[in-house]
Amino acid sequence: MDDYHKKPEHHGLSELLGDKMKDEKGYDVTAKRCTTCLREGMPSGEDERECASCETTRDLYMIRKNIISSREEAFGSEHEWHRYEFDAETLERFPELEKQGIESAWYLDNNITRSLRAIMRNRMNDYQDRKGTPRWKSHRTKIWKKGFSYRKGERVDRKGPLVSACCFDIGDRMKGNDGWTYKVKLRKDGTNFWSKA
Repeated sequence: MDDYHKKPEHHGLSELLGDKMKDEKGYDVTAKRCTTCLREGMPSGEDERECASCETTRDLYMIRKNIISSREEAFGSEHEWHRYEFDAETLERFPELEKQGIESAWYLDNNITRSLRAIMRNRMNDYQDRKGTPRWKSHRTKIWKKGFSYRKGERVDRKGPLVSACCFDIGDRMKGNDGWTYKVKLRKDGTNFWSKA
C-alpha cells in the first residue's frame, strides 16, 4: 500500500480500519515519529527522521568524542575531563557549544545525560502504549536498573545491561555489565528481555 492510501482521512477509512492505521511493529503510520525517541508529532520537516532534541544530543555526543580524542593526543589519557573549561579555540571550532551555552566539559556531559534520560523515558512510554499498559501502571517498570542486588545476604552483580530491554527493539544488541554482548528477545508474555548473544 502506498503512502497516499495509508492516510485514512483521505478516503474515510477510519471507521473501517479503526482509529489508527498501524504497521507491523504497531506504530501509527499516519503520525510522524522520531526514529530515536519514538515520539509522535516529531519531526516537523518532510524528509527529517529525527526530532531537533535527538539531533542536538547526537551532535553534542560527537563533539564530546572529538574533544576527548584531541585532548588525549595532546595531554595523554590521564587528563581530568570534568574540570576542563572550554577555551576560545574549542568554542570557535564547535559553534554548537556556544549556541547551547555550554562552557565546560561537566555541563556538556550533564546535558547529554539529561537528553538520553528523556529519550529512554519516551521509548519506555512508547513500549507501554504498544503493550496496552494503563497509565497508572506504566511507571512500575524501571528504565535504569541497579548494578547489583542481594540474594541470601550475598551481593550479586547484574550481568546484563543496566538499561531496560523494554526501551529497545527486538534484535538490538548492547554490551552488558559483565562485558558480554546481549541481545533483546521477546518472552511468551510479550515483554522484552536481555539474552546473551
